[in-house]
Amino acid sequence: MRRITEQAVEAFWNRTPFRKDNTEVRVDGDVYMLLHGNVIAKWAPDEIGGDDLSVTLAGWPTPTTRERLNGILGSEGCAVFQRDGEQFFEIDGNTFKIGDSDWVSIPTDPAWSKLDPSDGVPRYISRKGHAKTLNREEVRRIFNR
Repeated sequence: MRRITEQAVEAFWNRTPFRKDNTEVRVDGDVYMLLHGNVIAKWAPDEIGGDDLSVTLAGWPTPTTRERLNGILGSEGCAVFQRDGEQFFEIDGNTFKIGDSDWVSIPTDPAWSKLDPSDGVPRYISRKGHAKTLNREEVRRIFNR
Protein backbone atom coordinates (compact mmCIF):
# COMPACT_ATOMS: atom_id res chain seq x y z
CA MET A 1 0.00 0.00 0.00
CA ARG A 2 1.30 3.45 -0.91
CA ARG A 3 2.21 5.88 1.84
CA ILE A 4 -0.45 8.39 0.71
CA THR A 5 -3.10 5.66 1.03
CA GLU A 6 -1.92 4.77 4.53
CA GLN A 7 -2.02 8.43 5.58
CA ALA A 8 -5.46 9.01 4.06
CA VAL A 9 -6.91 5.85 5.62
CA GLU A 10 -5.54 6.80 9.03
CA ALA A 11 -7.10 10.27 8.70
CA PHE A 12 -10.39 8.75 7.51
CA TRP A 13 -10.78 6.40 10.50
CA ASN A 14 -9.58 9.11 12.93
CA ARG A 15 -12.06 11.61 11.41
CA THR A 16 -9.23 14.03 10.72
CA PRO A 17 -9.09 16.31 7.66
CA PHE A 18 -6.27 15.39 5.26
CA ARG A 19 -5.12 16.58 1.85
CA LYS A 20 -2.18 15.43 -0.22
CA ASP A 21 -1.80 15.39 -4.00
CA ASN A 22 -4.96 13.79 -5.49
CA THR A 23 -6.42 12.49 -2.19
CA GLU A 24 -8.47 14.31 0.41
CA VAL A 25 -10.38 13.44 3.59
CA ARG A 26 -13.16 15.86 4.54
CA VAL A 27 -14.97 15.89 7.86
CA ASP A 28 -18.28 17.68 8.46
CA GLY A 29 -19.90 15.34 10.95
CA ASP A 30 -19.67 12.65 8.29
CA VAL A 31 -16.30 11.60 6.90
CA TYR A 32 -15.56 11.55 3.16
CA MET A 33 -12.58 10.33 1.15
CA LEU A 34 -12.14 12.01 -2.20
CA LEU A 35 -9.89 11.10 -5.10
CA HIS A 36 -9.43 13.74 -7.80
CA GLY A 37 -12.41 15.59 -6.27
CA ASN A 38 -14.76 12.58 -6.47
CA VAL A 39 -16.24 11.13 -3.27
CA ILE A 40 -15.21 7.45 -3.15
CA ALA A 41 -16.06 6.67 0.49
CA LYS A 42 -18.44 7.99 3.13
CA TRP A 43 -18.61 7.02 6.78
CA ALA A 44 -21.65 8.29 8.70
CA PRO A 45 -23.92 7.44 11.60
CA ASP A 46 -27.06 5.70 10.35
CA GLU A 47 -30.67 5.86 11.48
CA ILE A 48 -30.45 2.78 13.74
CA GLY A 49 -27.53 3.99 15.82
CA GLY A 50 -24.67 2.21 14.08
CA ASP A 51 -22.16 3.49 11.58
CA ASP A 52 -22.51 2.87 7.86
CA LEU A 53 -19.56 2.85 5.51
CA SER A 54 -20.38 3.33 1.83
CA VAL A 55 -17.93 3.14 -1.06
CA THR A 56 -17.94 3.65 -4.82
CA LEU A 57 -15.48 3.69 -7.70
CA ALA A 58 -17.14 7.00 -8.68
CA GLY A 59 -17.01 6.07 -12.35
CA TRP A 60 -13.22 5.59 -12.27
CA PRO A 61 -12.34 1.87 -11.89
CA THR A 62 -8.61 2.53 -11.73
CA PRO A 63 -5.91 0.77 -9.69
CA THR A 64 -5.55 3.95 -7.59
CA THR A 65 -9.27 4.10 -6.78
CA ARG A 66 -9.30 0.42 -5.82
CA GLU A 67 -6.16 0.86 -3.70
CA ARG A 68 -7.66 3.77 -1.71
CA LEU A 69 -10.90 1.84 -1.17
CA ASN A 70 -9.10 -1.36 -0.21
CA GLY A 71 -7.08 0.63 2.32
CA ILE A 72 -10.36 1.49 4.02
CA LEU A 73 -12.08 -1.84 3.39
CA GLY A 74 -9.24 -4.02 4.67
CA SER A 75 -10.21 -3.37 8.28
CA GLU A 76 -13.80 -4.39 7.46
CA GLY A 77 -12.80 -7.70 5.82
CA CYS A 78 -13.92 -6.52 2.37
CA ALA A 79 -12.21 -5.84 -0.96
CA VAL A 80 -12.81 -4.29 -4.36
CA PHE A 81 -11.04 -5.88 -7.31
CA GLN A 82 -11.07 -6.19 -11.09
CA ARG A 83 -11.24 -9.40 -13.10
CA ASP A 84 -11.44 -9.50 -16.91
CA GLY A 85 -12.20 -5.76 -16.98
CA GLU A 86 -15.18 -6.06 -14.60
CA GLN A 87 -15.37 -4.73 -11.04
CA PHE A 88 -16.22 -6.88 -8.04
CA PHE A 89 -16.88 -6.42 -4.33
CA GLU A 90 -16.02 -9.20 -1.90
CA ILE A 91 -17.34 -9.59 1.64
CA ASP A 92 -17.74 -12.56 3.97
CA GLY A 93 -16.43 -14.91 1.25
CA ASN A 94 -19.13 -13.77 -1.22
CA THR A 95 -18.31 -11.91 -4.43
CA PHE A 96 -20.65 -9.51 -6.23
CA LYS A 97 -20.24 -7.76 -9.57
CA ILE A 98 -20.57 -3.98 -9.19
CA GLY A 99 -20.89 -1.15 -11.67
CA ASP A 100 -18.29 1.58 -11.96
CA SER A 101 -20.63 4.09 -10.27
CA ASP A 102 -22.51 1.80 -7.86
CA TRP A 103 -22.48 2.59 -4.16
CA VAL A 104 -21.93 -0.35 -1.80
CA SER A 105 -23.01 0.03 1.81
CA ILE A 106 -21.14 -1.88 4.50
CA PRO A 107 -22.92 -1.59 7.86
CA THR A 108 -20.27 -1.61 10.58
CA ASP A 109 -22.85 -2.13 13.34
CA PRO A 110 -22.34 -5.70 14.66
CA ALA A 111 -26.13 -6.20 14.78
CA TRP A 112 -26.06 -6.28 10.96
CA SER A 113 -23.99 -9.37 10.53
CA LYS A 114 -25.40 -11.86 8.04
CA LEU A 115 -24.99 -11.36 4.31
CA ASP A 116 -27.84 -12.58 2.11
CA PRO A 117 -26.52 -13.10 -1.46
CA SER A 118 -29.63 -14.96 -2.68
CA ASP A 119 -30.51 -12.44 -5.39
CA GLY A 120 -26.98 -11.18 -6.13
CA VAL A 121 -27.55 -7.87 -4.31
CA PRO A 122 -25.36 -7.12 -1.28
CA ARG A 123 -27.88 -7.04 1.54
CA TYR A 124 -27.40 -7.43 5.25
CA ILE A 125 -29.93 -9.16 7.48
CA SER A 126 -30.11 -8.25 11.16
CA ARG A 127 -30.26 -10.90 13.84
CA LYS A 128 -33.98 -10.03 14.06
CA GLY A 129 -34.47 -10.60 10.32
CA HIS A 130 -34.61 -6.98 9.14
CA ALA A 131 -33.02 -6.30 5.73
CA LYS A 132 -30.70 -3.32 5.24
CA THR A 133 -29.74 -2.05 1.80
CA LEU A 134 -29.65 1.32 0.05
CA ASN A 135 -32.06 2.04 -2.78
CA ARG A 136 -31.40 4.70 -5.41
CA GLU A 137 -33.45 7.35 -3.57
CA GLU A 138 -31.50 6.78 -0.34
CA VAL A 139 -28.24 7.05 -2.28
CA ARG A 140 -29.37 10.38 -3.77
CA ARG A 141 -30.53 11.68 -0.38
CA ILE A 142 -27.33 10.70 1.41
CA PHE A 143 -24.69 11.55 -1.18
CA ASN A 144 -26.17 14.37 -3.28
CA ARG A 145 -27.29 16.76 -0.58
